[in-house]
Amino acid sequence: MKNLVYKATLLTLLGTTLFGCGKKEIVVKEAAIRPVKTMVIHNDQLGSDRNFPGRVDAVQRAQISFRVAGKLIKMHVKEGDDVKKGEILAELDPTDFKITLANRQASYNRTKADYTRGKELIKDGYISRTQFDKMESDFTTAKSNLNQAQQDLKYTQLKASFAGIIGKRYVENFEEVQAKQEIFNLSDVSQVEIKIDVPERLMRSAEKDKEKVEAFASFGGSAEKSFPLEFKEVAAKADQETQTFAVTFVMDQPQGLMLLPGMTANVRIEIHAKVCVS
Repeated sequence: MKNLVYKATLLTLLGTTLFGCGKKEIVVKEAAIRPVKTMVIHNDQLGSDRNFPGRVDAVQRAQISFRVAGKLIKMHVKEGDDVKKGEILAELDPTDFKITLANRQASYNRTKADYTRGKELIKDGYISRTQFDKMESDFTTAKSNLNQAQQDLKYTQLKASFAGIIGKRYVENFEEVQAKQEIFNLSDVSQVEIKIDVPERLMRSAEKDKEKVEAFASFGGSAEKSFPLEFKEVAAKADQETQTFAVTFVMDQPQGLMLLPGMTANVRIEIHAKVCVS
């Protein structure tokens, strides 16, 4: 009997406890959405920066070659040398050219004497007009050949067409070289070009805000010191493979940092644009 009373009491207590733990209903109120006024302002300090890998090239460059064929006997410069305009870079053996010049000079002297004497003879009727015309023609040809021989001898000296740096040498001394064969690569690096490839979408943004586009270049993997760039030109047609446009900037050779063709650069493009704020 005691066990039945105990069980009934326990069931009563458990039921009270369970009913007492029921969850209350939580009511969530939704926040009212209020409209916010916005406006568009200009802020030249805010914009969009883009970084591109760039490559350095010389503003002026040329492949230097002899105008005549011959054997190299002197190489006055080596790769990396600074040269002045008109400086002798290399020389060919002039022996054969001097012999040719001597023969042309002798022919010129003879035909000149004949032509001078012929002008007197034709006045007195001692020679025909046909004979005199041949004397004149021989003299003119000899004069032209002499001038050519003189020029060819001068061309045995290869001179720098402008001041710059020797980028590459293509031949060795004592080689037989042909006319127009490349001997040196000469680059003027007083100014350098920085070239990058720009995607179409950025080209459109830059076109809209040309006056707000600025470019800066850094070198050596460090962006601590950058140099402003001046726009030079942009390709009118995209590259077929990359669909990018080649853009070229220029800058003066910086002090304390020698930039050479083939070096790499990091170019930062800043496009200052309109900013929307609340």
